[in-house]
Formats: sequence, C-alpha cells, structure tokens
Amino acid sequence: MRPATDSENRTFQSLLPGIEGRLRTLFRREDPESMEEKIAVAVGHAFLLFLSATRRNKRVTAGTVAFYSARMTISGRQLRSRWTKCDALATKTDMVDVRDSTTHS
Repeated sequence: MRPATDSENRTFQSLLPGIEGRLRTLFRREDPESMEEKIAVAVGHAFLLFLSATRRNKRVTAGTVAFYSARMTISGRQLRSRWTKCDALATKTDMVDVRDSTTHS
C-alpha cells in the first residue's frame, strides 16, 4: 500500500476524535490499561480501513471505521507487516519456538 497523502492524513485526523470516542464506548468494559492498548491497535486498523475505503471512493464515517476496526481488534488481528525483514513485528521475523527442541546430555 502506498503511503498516505497529506490530504488523507488531514481527513483521518478530522475523524480521529469521533473514532476514539466510539472505541472508548466499545471497549468500556475493559480494564484501563487493556482499553488503552486495544484503542491504540484499533486506531491503527481504522487508519488502514480508512485508506482502503477512501481510495476506492467509498463513503467513510467515524462510526463505521470504529465499528470495523474494533471488530478486527477483538478478533485478534494484528497490525504488522508481512514483507519487511527489518520490521521487528513482521511475520518474516517471527522467532522460532525453541521449546520443542530437546537437548541430549
């Protein structure tokens, strides 16, 4: 996905207070620390959803973006790159589970 333009950034930032308010309502039953973490992840999902929808000339509101980004967050979808080897959160840099290896003495 190409980087966001200044216009796209400004438009998303104008929607951001409404998105965050709706996310606070959706995650209101979480403990405060967990709520803040989920809101942060959901805002990341919201930005990607916003970019995808606006680039396809879809109508975007704070409510719809917040709803679908919250669903993505609740389902456990993660924000991370699949392709960049330099990104510590990328799937290509996942650590191998060493618990399965056994040592022989």
